[in-house]
Amino acid sequence: MRAVAWGWMRGPSKVGLRARQTLIGGVLPPGAMTAEVVDIHGARRVASVGGGAWIAVLNEEVDGRSSPACFRDAGGVLVRPPLPADWSRRPIEDVDDPCPACGERGWEEVIPMDGSRGMRGGESGAMEPMPLAVCRSCGHEEPVGAWATMKLTTSPTPEARRRQADAMRARLRERRRRALSDVRFPIYVAAGRPAKLSGWGGGEEGVEEVTVGGAKRPEADGQA
Repeated sequence: MRAVAWGWMRGPSKVGLRARQTLIGGVLPPGAMTAEVVDIHGARRVASVGGGAWIAVLNEEVDGRSSPACFRDAGGVLVRPPLPADWSRRPIEDVDDPCPACGERGWEEVIPMDGSRGMRGGESGAMEPMPLAVCRSCGHEEPVGAWATMKLTTSPTPEARRRQADAMRARLRERRRRALSDVRFPIYVAAGRPAKLSGWGGGEEGVEEVTVGGAKRPEADGQA
């Protein structure tokens, strides 16, 4: 099985099941033999693995909260998923919180230079990649919050807002097209359920991970 991959937050993908359960899974990083995921109650669950992927069923609903996961090799040593070499990083010295995935302490700030973890407005007004706080032991990622302010000399008209929204959607569709054209592995979705590409990431070799989300109706582009 090579079905589920990581996307914007490089976290596991989730699908809601009946009886208030959640199917969760992802791709094993190189060298990993086991996977563990932490549910909303803090309990650690051992996932099933096979074919380079892992999967587990949690007794909880999909409610937007994350489910941290970590990976270990055959000897039980934590395996950190690799990140592209050109992503800048620096230690975060003033944070000593334990990692919710592995329990270890020690973080670094990472800037995803390809924008695969989201974008934000910079001080100059131009868009820039959203930084991440990454556990130095297991590679678990947490988004770094940011404040943004805008000064408007005049209020945009409804027509101007519509044009801005259309332009943003057009840019996202184009990014989806480019990402899909670079995928060199099969992408699986639940049978009979509309789906669309909601996130992706990779490195020098192209797109290596994708996230597939639900869609209300089939779209002409961005579909997995």
